[in-house]
Amino acid sequence: MILYFSGTGNSEYVAKIIAKENNDDLLSINDWMKNNKKETIFSKETLIFVCPIYSGRIPPIVENFIKQNKFEGNTNSYFITTCFQNAWNSEKYIKKLCMQTNLQFQGAKEILMPQNYIMMYPILDKQSADKVIESVTPQIYKIAKEIKNNSKLSMNKPSFQGKIMSSIVNPIFYSMIVKTKNFYTTDKCTKCGMCVDLCSMNNIKILNDKPQWGNNCIHCTSCINCCPNSAIEYGKKTIGKERYYNKNLR
Repeated sequence: MILYFSGTGNSEYVAKIIAKENNDDLLSINDWMKNNKKETIFSKETLIFVCPIYSGRIPPIVENFIKQNKFEGNTNSYFITTCFQNAWNSEKYIKKLCMQTNLQFQGAKEILMPQNYIMMYPILDKQSADKVIESVTPQIYKIAKEIKNNSKLSMNKPSFQGKIMSSIVNPIFYSMIVKTKNFYTTDKCTKCGMCVDLCSMNNIKILNDKPQWGNNCIHCTSCINCCPNSAIEYGKKTIGKERYYNKNLR
């Protein structure tokens, strides 16, 4: 079973390739958490978690999904992560999570994908992003085959910087950087509600005829990057920037 969380489509793209190659079922963590489901998940097949890396670890929503639900049947678990530069020291925390939740860790691997964190970094134009995706797609097929063969996977050995990122920077990132007060919509907003539908945290509501953000946000960037009219901004940091979502899914 492939269980994936995706903000702008990179992890979903990876998950769907692995699922197709291994003839496996897909479960969207986005939809599961948006609907506040807490159930026993049974799988005869190996569990394959696919998600991005946020500030050196897997996103809190994925950790909470694993902690809040019970897994039965085959609990052997792989973690495939998408990231812009590297996965830092996230494997250490994934292993710890597996021990806490009785999942049997089988390995982890990172896949480098286009940057989507528009609030801090420049975003590639469509042509450049497509080239990155095209270049890493063979690696995704290779990983799918390795999982099918029950091969061990491992991430690249973390540098000292990677260890600092995952241990010290990560909690600072969520306490100091991940805020919602700077989100706003421009006059290009048509009140279509896509941002509301996309938010897995149920953090966006239409109030006074326009989207309003609450405080329960993980900066997955799905709202700002996937808005069909590019009508969402984050302070002055995103004005004029390219938007990114994996267009191979649409």
